[in-house]
Formats: sequence, C-alpha cells, structure tokens
Amino acid sequence: MARTSTSMRRWRGRLAALGMSALVVTGLTACDAGDTGVDVEDITEEGAREGDQLDDPGITGYDGAYTELFITDDYVGDTVVLTAEIGQVVSDQAFAIGSSPDVEPLLVLSDEAVDGLAVGESVRVGGIVEEPLVLADLEARWDVDLDDAAWAAWEDATYLNATIVETGVELDEE
Repeated sequence: MARTSTSMRRWRGRLAALGMSALVVTGLTACDAGDTGVDVEDITEEGAREGDQLDDPGITGYDGAYTELFITDDYVGDTVVLTAEIGQVVSDQAFAIGSSPDVEPLLVLSDEAVDGLAVGESVRVGGIVEEPLVLADLEARWDVDLDDAAWAAWEDATYLNATIVETGVELDEE
C-alpha cells in the first residue's frame, strides 16, 4: 500500500509529537524541583521538621536569657527568642516573664492556649516584640471581653507577640 503525502504528514506529525513528549518527560524528571535538604528522618508526624521551632534564621534581635541586657536595648519590631521563668500567669494565653528586681516583667501573648503555665515554670518563647498593647485590639483579636481591672497594668506596655511557647525547658545562661 502506497502512502499518500497526507498520510505521511500525519505520520511525521505523530512522530514529532511522540518525540516531544519523550523529551518533555525526560526533561521534567531531570529537573531539580528544589532540594530542601530534608531527610525522611527529619519529618515528624505533624509534617514539621524536628528542631525547626526555635532554630529560626529569621531571628532579627535577641536570642538568649531574658535579663536586664534585653531591657536596655530596643527590640520593638524584632523577632526574638527568650528563656525565662514565668513570674505571673494572666490567662491561658498570657503570662509575664521576668520576676527579678533587675528585670521589668514582659507580657507574652499567644493566640493559642498554652498548657503548663505556672509561676516559676521555665519557658522558651519566640515572637515579635511589639508596643503598645491596646486592650481593645487584643479583645478584638481574641474575640473576648477581658477583665479591664486584671489587664490595666499591661495597657500601653511593650509585649511579646509569641508564635512559639515551650514550657519546662532548660534556661539559657545569663
């Protein structure tokens, strides 16, 4: 059977399409979609890498014990990591660290309830230092009506907007 020019063009078109498909598949499998450097052993059941919580390269400020050294510098707007003992528990989402005479207490706020909050408990917290605390804004953020008398001391204070709170940790050296 003789091939016509129309059937030859179709045949060549199919061969070209098949060849292009093979090249695309080969090219895609050879592409590096971005090696994240994560080994299977690094993945937990929740999908986060172990050790990622506070080992954040995004820390722009202080990383250490909450002492008078932290107070003397202006870290507002910076991401910090602090270790300290809880000096006061305001609620299951708010507590103050720093209870020594040399250190002004710092309010720590978490959008999530934190288990294990107790005066004297050691904590490691990470987040952004912000000011001033406006109670009306916090009430809107948490969708609650706060007891104004209990929160009055914290109005207009500098606070830590925590994204990470770990209790029962070893405290950093001062």
